[in-house]
Amino acid sequence: MFLPSSAGTKTLNFQTWRGADLRRFPLWAQSPKMPYEENSFDVVTCVVSVDYLNKPLEVFKEVARVLRPGGKFIISQSNRCFPTKAIAIWLQTNDLEHTFIIGSYFHYSGAFKPAFAKDISPKGGLFPSDPMYIIQGEVNK
Repeated sequence: MFLPSSAGTKTLNFQTWRGADLRRFPLWAQSPKMPYEENSFDVVTCVVSVDYLNKPLEVFKEVARVLRPGGKFIISQSNRCFPTKAIAIWLQTNDLEHTFIIGSYFHYSGAFKPAFAKDISPKGGLFPSDPMYIIQGEVNK
């Protein structure tokens, strides 16, 4: 999901949000160029799918290009995946290591300030729940 720069931080008009399902762009796997101008968005999110990126550094650089100065890239990640679609290292690592992998994408893209991770897994309750993590970086512009 992408939030336009015109969206305020205190009151957001949900009608002005633009979303993009990147699967609709047929060349996405070959070239991660998004059809948006530079500095178009305040926030870009990636919800439980970073483990499927086969060109993660290029994608992170492209996200940085469309973020305005101070913009944030927020990634949510659980321990669920489609093993036939996830990158090999993902299947060989644990939850903590997944956050390190994502953090390295932020770092080695060269486009973000140091990222941070937060465990937002549900606690308590009658039934155990899947873990959930947020990894967030701010564009370095």
